[in-house]
Amino acid sequence: MPIRNKIFVSYSHKDSKLFEEFEAMLAPVIKKGLVNLWNDRKIQTGAKWKDEIQEALASTRIAVLLVSRNFLASPFIANDELPPLLTAAEEEGVIIFWICLSSCLWQETEIGSYQAAHDISRPLDSLTKSKRQAVLSETCAKLVKITSVQGFPVKTMRELSAAELADMGKSSQRIDDTLGSENAQSSQVTQRPREQTAGGSPIRVLSVDDHPVVREGIAAILAHEPDMFVVAEAGNGREAIELFRTHRPDVTLMDLVMPIMSGMEAIAAIRAEFPNAGIIVLTSYREDMRALRALKAGAAGYVLKSMVRRELAEAIRSVHSGRKSIPAEVAVKIVEHQSDEALTEREIEVLRQIAAGNANKMIAGNLSISEQTVKAHVRNVLSKLGAIDRTHAVTIGLKRGIIEI
Repeated sequence: MPIRNKIFVSYSHKDSKLFEEFEAMLAPVIKKGLVNLWNDRKIQTGAKWKDEIQEALASTRIAVLLVSRNFLASPFIANDELPPLLTAAEEEGVIIFWICLSSCLWQETEIGSYQAAHDISRPLDSLTKSKRQAVLSETCAKLVKITSVQGFPVKTMRELSAAELADMGKSSQRIDDTLGSENAQSSQVTQRPREQTAGGSPIRVLSVDDHPVVREGIAAILAHEPDMFVVAEAGNGREAIELFRTHRPDVTLMDLVMPIMSGMEAIAAIRAEFPNAGIIVLTSYREDMRALRALKAGAAGYVLKSMVRRELAEAIRSVHSGRKSIPAEVAVKIVEHQSDEALTEREIEVLRQIAAGNANKMIAGNLSISEQTVKAHVRNVLSKLGAIDRTHAVTIGLKRGIIEI
C-alpha cells in the first residue's frame, strides 16, 4: 500500500495566472516532491491520463480542485470523467475540496458535493490581491500541516480519518473547520457524558463498513453526541448479522458495497430475523434505484457519506424514534421516477448484457431466449428509460443505479 502523503492539484491551464499564485504558496512542498499537478493539457498525451490520475491519487492525502468556468468546461469535467475517480478516492479516505477561482455554475456539477476551502460566495478573482494572498496562504498552510512536511504523518491515521470524515459535507465552511482545531494533539476523542434518550438509555449503534477509516470516523463523530454511541463495528454483511444478534443495537449504519456479503443482503437478512431493526444505509451512492432497493429491503434511513457530519446524528435519532430519514436530493430523484414504468427482471438482465458489450445474438445465447425476444426487450428498455440508443440506455441505467458494472 502506498503512503498517502501527497497533495493532488487539478486545474485548467487557462487559469495559469491564478494558479501561479497558488503554486507559489505551495513551493516548499512542491520542492520536496509532495505535490502532483494535473491540468487539462495532459489529456492530449493520450488515453492513459486516467491511469496516471489513479496512480497519483493512490499516494494522495488531499485532492485540491481549482474550480472556475474554464475548469468546468474542461473535457475531463464536462464529460464527467474526473469526478468518478475522485469519488473512488474519497471512499478510500482522501480529503477532496475545491477552491473557487472564478464565478461559475459549480452547483450543477459533482464538484458541489465536495467541501470548499473558503467562502464559496467569494471567488478568488473577486478579492483584492492582498485578501486573495491571505486566503491562499491560510489554505496552503493547512495543506502543509495535514500532509506534514516534517515527517509523515504528524498525526495518526485515526486522527486524520476522524477529522476528515467528521467534516464531510460542510461545503461552505472554511478549511479550518474541515481539518479541525490547530491545537489537536491527541488521537484520543474526548467523549461527552452519555445522556439518556426519551426511552431511558443512550442509542446503541452498530457501524458496518469494510473501510476501517470510515468506521473510525463514524465513531469519532458519535463520540461527540451525548445520547448515542457505537456498541460494535463490522467489516462486512455477514459480520453485521452476527454482531446484530449479539448486541441487538437500536440503530445499524450499513454500507452497501462490501466483500463476502453486501449491505443489501445483510439488511434483508437482519430484517427477516428482526423485523423491528432500525437500519440506516450510509453510502456515497445518490442513485434513486439503489435507495429504493435499500428501502424496500427494510432500511429506514439513507444518509450520504458527503453529508455525514450534518445529517448522521439526526438521522439516527429519527430512525430510533420510528421515523424515516431520507435526504431531500435522494427523495426528489425517487419521486421524479415514481411514475416511470419499471423494468422487468428480464429487461434488467438484457440491459446488463448490453452494458457488457454483447450483441443481440450473444445475449440470446447467454439468456437462452430467441434473438427476436432480445430485440423486443431492447425496445422496451429504450422506451421505458427514454433512451435514444443502447449506449444511452446503459448510461441511464448506471446513473440511476438500475445496473452496476
